[in-house]
Amino acid sequence: MTNYNSAFTGAQIDAALTKADGAVQSDPTGVTGADTVTNIITLTQAEYDAIVTPNSTTIYMITAT
Repeated sequence: MTNYNSAFTGAQIDAALTKADGAVQSDPTGVTGADTVTNIITLTQAEYDAIVTPNSTTIYMITAT
């Protein structure tokens, strides 16, 4: 699995991806083949590896243990 690091902090990502009520913002309108994101979670690599079938509408953010 590839580890993609970001120049953004967790707070910047949270601010960009969530509304004031905490709901995930996702609008794939006009993007062919795009899916709506319904959930964003942080977890360790081991926790991710234990997921039998990852949810295709969830963004998983792997954090250090």
